[in-house]
Amino acid sequence: MNKKIQTYIWGVKLAWKIDKKMLMYWGFISVMISVFPALILLYYRDVLSVISEFMKKETSDDFFAAISRCGSLIDLTSSSCALLGSIVSITSILVVAAVVSPLICIFALSYVIFVLGVNVMASERVRVVWKELREHLRKADYIRNLVQEGDTAKEVRIFHNVDMLKASWEAARGKADKMKLQQTVWTARINLICQAGYYIFLIIIMGASLLRLSEGIIKPDILLMLFTLGTQIGENAEKIPYAYQRLDYGIYGLELQKSFFEQTPSAAPETEALKTEAPADEEVCFQAEHVSFSYPGGKKVLDDISFSINRGETIALVGINGSGKTTLLKLLMGLYHPASGKLKFQGRNYDEYCQGYLIKKVGSFFQDFALFHLTVKENVGLGNIDCMDDEKMIWNALKKGGVADLVASWENGINQKLMKNVYRDGIILSGGESQRIAVARTHMSDREILIFDEPASMLDPIAELEQFRHIKEKIQGHTSILVSHRIGFAQLADRIFVLNQGKIALPL
Repeated sequence: MNKKIQTYIWGVKLAWKIDKKMLMYWGFISVMISVFPALILLYYRDVLSVISEFMKKETSDDFFAAISRCGSLIDLTSSSCALLGSIVSITSILVVAAVVSPLICIFALSYVIFVLGVNVMASERVRVVWKELREHLRKADYIRNLVQEGDTAKEVRIFHNVDMLKASWEAARGKADKMKLQQTVWTARINLICQAGYYIFLIIIMGASLLRLSEGIIKPDILLMLFTLGTQIGENAEKIPYAYQRLDYGIYGLELQKSFFEQTPSAAPETEALKTEAPADEEVCFQAEHVSFSYPGGKKVLDDISFSINRGETIALVGINGSGKTTLLKLLMGLYHPASGKLKFQGRNYDEYCQGYLIKKVGSFFQDFALFHLTVKENVGLGNIDCMDDEKMIWNALKKGGVADLVASWENGINQKLMKNVYRDGIILSGGESQRIAVARTHMSDREILIFDEPASMLDPIAELEQFRHIKEKIQGHTSILVSHRIGFAQLADRIFVLNQGKIALPL
């Protein structure tokens, strides 16, 4: 419960930051409209008929629905407004009941506490259903996409495993449907219990009121007012289950967001103002001191490694598959953070630089590259967004990537769309062609430091030699790190780092 309250407060602060005027507006409207019927009942008992239209369940429900859909704010804020309206309305009516009959007020308060208690206790069970449902839906969606994506669909057909995948999808989907049914059943139970409580409450207060009327303690107009009070409390309490469930669902989603934001490094403006873009030592590009790294739940990929890479050096990074070469590069790029030890760039710790400084200095190609559902021009231009419209530069990069002749042979040239998930007239490239487009993207930038991670792994021998020649020209006058199993690439290096079982051998 304490975590829920903390998340709720965090969510309200977030909504306040997004649009405080709208939040105040709906809160004010909810309170004023909710307290209005009670004020009328207290001071003008003879005008019940005038406000009967507003107090009708249909009209009240329309207002509640409007509050629940009050714009683009998250479930937490809209449900809070709806719940606030119900609670304020009930509270104001309870005040009126206390003035007229303290005993009736006690019965009414007991009923409201009962409704809230049922919803709070049931919310944890419904939360468990949400968590399980999310897992099963994610698995079902993954299996469904397997037979729709080109590469995986091919594997499915080759190995004739459609029946197995279908059974797996049906199992995951069946569990998800079962969870949804459980959720519906629990919601229905909550509503049934609250509804039963309402009728018991109404019978009690009307029975007590009729008894007092027969004894001459109250008059018929007071009986009418007490009946109206009872129905109003019941109708408002009837909205609590739905509003509370939506509120708790909003809190559940916000808990995930809050956890994500708390674990994700942020660049606050006041913190960024204290950072710098001035290197402390331009002669040493990278320096690692006893750096270790492991993926969550796995063994150490890098174990207590130390090295330095000087300005203008070309380093060849070699090692067997799975030795941690790509992981080390991503650490140097600042994409990962060491589990222990220190990493420095140009004499400073990474967190001393302004956000994005490292990216401006380092151009990279990774073996797990990605092409986007965009044109060739845009895919290559992403390597240097400021020059994306410079077609001469695009063609030059394509030439250095060894793919200019292929692109020139297409009718649309650099405006040819790639892949078919978004564009029907897109084209599917081979592995080697895709790799050369991605390498061309790296050639778009003229950054001080260049990283090439297996840039020729998908190329035939002739294309590999061409790629080798362009990279050799590219790295002249730059600090560079080359990762490859090809001996030719290692020949370009001033030093060779050998990664073995998470450790770096003496530089060769």
